[in-house]
Amino acid sequence: MDLLSTMCPELVRIKGTLKQEDLNMERKAIMKQWAKREEQIDRVMGATAGMYGNLQGIEGLGFPALEDGAALK
Repeated sequence: MDLLSTMCPELVRIKGTLKQEDLNMERKAIMKQWAKREEQIDRVMGATAGMYGNLQGIEGLGFPALEDGAALK
C-alpha cells in the first residue's frame, strides 16, 4: 500500500468536513437574509394596515373593505 492510498480516505473525510462547514455557513447567511426580509415585510404590512385604517377613518363607510388582503395585491 502506498502513501496516497493510505491518505486518500483521510483527505476525503477532510474535504467532506470542509464542504459541510461551507454548507452550514451558507445556510446561516441565507437564514439571516430571510429573517431580515421577513422583518421588512412585517413592517410594511403593519404600516399598510395602519394607513388603511387611517384612510378608513377619513373616508368613512365609503372606503372599500378588504377581504383577506385581496385589494393589497
